[in-house]
Amino acid sequence: MPRVSVCIPTYNGAAFLGQTIGSVLAQTLTDFELIVVDDQSTDGSAAIAHSFDDPRLRVYQNDSRLGLVGNWNRCLELVQSEHVCLFHQDDIMLPANLAAKIEVLEQYPQVGLVYSNVFIIDVQGRTTANQWYYQTIPDEDFVQAGHNFFEQLIAANNIICCPSVIARKACYETLGGFDPRLPFAADWEMWLRIALFYQVGYLAEPLINYRQHEENETLKFSGAKDLAQCYLAKTLALEKYPDRVPNAPALKVNAALQYVQNALQHVLYHYRRGEYRHIHPYLAFVFSDKRMITQPVFWVRLLKAITRKFADKRLKRGV
Repeated sequence: MPRVSVCIPTYNGAAFLGQTIGSVLAQTLTDFELIVVDDQSTDGSAAIAHSFDDPRLRVYQNDSRLGLVGNWNRCLELVQSEHVCLFHQDDIMLPANLAAKIEVLEQYPQVGLVYSNVFIIDVQGRTTANQWYYQTIPDEDFVQAGHNFFEQLIAANNIICCPSVIARKACYETLGGFDPRLPFAADWEMWLRIALFYQVGYLAEPLINYRQHEENETLKFSGAKDLAQCYLAKTLALEKYPDRVPNAPALKVNAALQYVQNALQHVLYHYRRGEYRHIHPYLAFVFSDKRMITQPVFWVRLLKAITRKFADKRLKRGV
C-alpha cells in the first residue's frame, strides 16, 4: 500500500495540468499513488494525464459530469492509502511537500490533517506573495488540539489553503465526504469537522505554489455568493455535531453577525455609488437565515456593533 494518495480532480485544466502532474511525480517521497479523475473535460485534459508513463499514475474519466464537489468525493472513493491529498489541477507541489507532511502524520497519530503555508504564483509561475491570503497565527510549526483550532477556524477566515492539506483517509470514512451544498466552501466545512475529532498540524514553510488566475473556481463565488457560502459552511459544521461544540448557539450568532455586518457594508458601499442593482443580493443574504433573524439577541448585538463602529469613526474624525 502506498504511503499517500494524491488525487487531482480535473475539469478543463489542460493549461496547467501537465505542470501539476510533473510536480507530483518529482516528489522526494516516492511511495505514493497519483489518481487523476477527469470530470468530462472538453479541452484534452484526460489526454494530457494519459501521456505520462508512470506506474504510480492512474487516470479515470467520469461517465457523467459530477461537478467540483462530486468529483472530489469520487476521488475519495478511489484512494488506497491511509493518507489523502486532494490537489488542484493548476497548482504546483514543491519537492519536499509529501515527505514533510507524511512525517507529521506518522509521528503524531492523533493528527487528522496537516497543512502548510504556500507561495502564491501567477499564470506565468511568478511568485506574487510569500504566504496564503489569511495568515496562520502563530506562523510556526505546531500540532494543536482540534477544539482550539476549531475555535480559531470558525471565528474568522479560512486560513487553510486546500491543496496544502494531507488528511487521514479515516477522517473521511468517519465523517463522510465533502458536502455538495457547498460548491465554494466544502473544504472549509470539512476542515472544521475534522478539527472537532482530531488534532491539527501546521508547517510554516511554504510547500505549495498556489496559482491565481482568471479561471480559478473561487472567482465564480464572489460578493454575496461568497458570504453566503462561508456562512453556510460554518453553520453546517456547528449543526452536524452539536454535542462536540457546547457553545454552538453563541458561535452561530457570532458568525451571523460577522457576515451580516459585512453584507451591510457592501450595501452601503453600492448605495453611495448609485449601484443599486448590486444591493439586492446582499440584502437577500441578510434575511436568508430565518431562524437567526427572529432571535432578539441577534438584533441587539448587531445594533450594538453598528453603534460602536459609528462611534469609533466619529472619534477618529475628532467629532
